[in-house]
Amino acid sequence: MKRVLSVMFALVLAVASMLAQSAKQLEQRNESKDFAPKVKFQPKISVSGTPEPGYFPVFTDSSGDLGNSVLTQVVTPTTTYLGFGTTNPQFNLHFVSTVDPAALTIEGYGTLVGINFMGRRARGTPASPQALQADDNIMAMQGRGYGATAFSPYSRAYMKFFAAENWTDTAQGAYITLATTLKGTSPDASATERVRIDDRGYMGIGTTGAGVPIDQMLTVAGSVHLTTGGIVFPDNTTLSSTVGLGAALSSSDNSITINGNSLSVNKAIIQARVTGSCGSGSALTGVNGDGSVACGTIGPGGSVANIPVVVANTTVSGSYGAGTAQTIYTPTASGFYRVTVYMNVPATGTCSSAPCAAEAMTIQWSDGISTTALATANCNLVTPCASSYTAPIWVKSGQAITAYGQSWGTGTAPTGGTYNAYILVEQL
Repeated sequence: MKRVLSVMFALVLAVASMLAQSAKQLEQRNESKDFAPKVKFQPKISVSGTPEPGYFPVFTDSSGDLGNSVLTQVVTPTTTYLGFGTTNPQFNLHFVSTVDPAALTIEGYGTLVGINFMGRRARGTPASPQALQADDNIMAMQGRGYGATAFSPYSRAYMKFFAAENWTDTAQGAYITLATTLKGTSPDASATERVRIDDRGYMGIGTTGAGVPIDQMLTVAGSVHLTTGGIVFPDNTTLSSTVGLGAALSSSDNSITINGNSLSVNKAIIQARVTGSCGSGSALTGVNGDGSVACGTIGPGGSVANIPVVVANTTVSGSYGAGTAQTIYTPTASGFYRVTVYMNVPATGTCSSAPCAAEAMTIQWSDGISTTALATANCNLVTPCASSYTAPIWVKSGQAITAYGQSWGTGTAPTGGTYNAYILVEQL
């Protein structure tokens, strides 16, 4: 603008000078030829008032007078600032208006691309530009406001355009961000990014892609509140509520079916919750489809066969001859028990003749019935021995089941000394 006005001003002066010179020459020619009437030209270009530096001139009347316009220019060692309505421009082009609302209007006509706001950015200098790098800011539209004493030093809301990669002549990806500022934010704080549209066109709300990847056309880091309308699916159906959703899902064996808001379970495949129980002295033998149970009695004469429960498992070591009785298990309740003895001869002892029939393991217990204090059963080293092979043993509550080694039967005792007996006690 400055250059145009300067050229126009110089052009006006040149034309005026030419006209004055032509008038003078014509007057001289008229005088020499004694023509009448005489024609005279007098240019009039002046500056009204006192000229002020920095202003662009403007014609103030039709007589050619010049005065100050609303445009000013401030030149610094590093740049030039142009002001519109201000004599102290703070930016390269600074508009100040007292009209509310202040507006910058561009009016265009035609059928091509319409109105454009274009920002061009490069690293380096105008004489030696360099390529943009990833995340370089290309262009921004920002908003700053006035506080109690000054304008905010940072933008409080903006839309920015960034390079998404290091640029070349063939790779020029870009993304857009939108930012806002929370209420009560410190003047020294900057706006926070709220929305990002990445180079693929994927939009992230509440996420920049860090921590919560923007991996769909719309990624929201938070809740989504629909007040009207709904979600439209590719088949043009709309979901406006999850009530009565109508989704029908079932497992491959049809054991579980989901229809809308109901869940169905096929009790012939999946057992219902158990609702029944069995009384004292009986055991649960089955669970029905409705959760009720079937029960049976346990023990001799009962409807349910005894299910042994291992209550003790130990090892007794000894040598040939009578040993010391060792407690294997003390029942807490009177009942039927089975005691099984497994014996072996370690490598340090051998039998002169198999199967070491001269050594045995004696089991003792109190049955609470016999006139004698103890009942006994003997097991030799020939085969594993169970005291209940013919009948289970009845042991009174609190009476110990004990075992010890002794000489028994005929045959030859182990040579060398010792044996191990492995004893298992099961409650029937």
